[in-house]
Amino acid sequence: MKKDEIEIIKQILQERSQEFLFSNNLRFRSYKEVILILNMPEWKDPKYQSLLTPNIWHSTYDGIKRILAMSEWEDQKYQSLLTPNIWNSTYEEIKKILSMSEWEDPKYQSLLTPNIWNSTYEEIKKILSMSEWEDPKYQSLLTPSIWLSTYEKIRIILSIAEWEDPKYQNLLAPSIWATNYEEIKKILTMPEWEDPKYQSLLTPSIWHSTYEKIRIILGMPEWNNPKYSHLLKPSMLPVKINKIREIIALFEELGLSDYLTNSIFLKSIKQIKVTYDYLIENNIPVIINDKLNPLFNCSKAIMLKYYGINLDELMNRYGVKR
Repeated sequence: MKKDEIEIIKQILQERSQEFLFSNNLRFRSYKEVILILNMPEWKDPKYQSLLTPNIWHSTYDGIKRILAMSEWEDQKYQSLLTPNIWNSTYEEIKKILSMSEWEDPKYQSLLTPNIWNSTYEEIKKILSMSEWEDPKYQSLLTPSIWLSTYEKIRIILSIAEWEDPKYQNLLAPSIWATNYEEIKKILTMPEWEDPKYQSLLTPSIWHSTYEKIRIILGMPEWNNPKYSHLLKPSMLPVKINKIREIIALFEELGLSDYLTNSIFLKSIKQIKVTYDYLIENNIPVIINDKLNPLFNCSKAIMLKYYGINLDELMNRYGVKR
């Protein structure tokens, strides 16, 4: 597109409050086609308006026209698919995907979400045709996040022999698709899972961690101390290793190690310190009914709303003294 044509397009977009549509991709389109796309009457239909984003410049005028003219969009079942990432696909792909007979099967209908446009018709067909979906233990994996994966990855993950062991079956959750086969295999074959002490950690949240991190956490000597062994719960796996050690050390320093709970590990070291300093300075009990003062577990918003305490001001006031 010529420089003067680009300026005209910019002016048109500004007049329509559509400056967000301008992108580098637009520069490589013909002036005539850009005008045709911008003036399409379909944009007056509310169900298509969310599609008018810079992604649209990946498609041609004829391609856009054919996609928007599809009769399927009159069916409520498909209207949730009308999101900007539809432009990652083509009319032919969309037509084949929406015509798949599998969508009549209730167990697949929840998969009809915009994430589907990240996959091709061939991939979708292979995934939905997998015999594993007839097995109830795998059906919980049929959620839209499956489209972040591929047929080959899904096939190899579902073939892992450990899924026949009941203690691992509750790990078959959609969050598994964010983890690769090698990580899953290493995690499931850790010898620690034969020890009942660790089996409570086998929950889907394990996939938010990594093999190396899990290995280090399980090997921490702190869990041999009766004061801390109760902290070894699934919520601990996503916490940074250094943070676990620093909070334990801080509570020992403050003489509060008997009152540690898992929820405190969701807070920052700085928040814990300034909350403690505030309580001490104002002669407010740190321990109430043999538990940490509830302030330690409050969010910034709750502190302000219910206690009138501005945590940011406390942080500026006390800083980190220790």
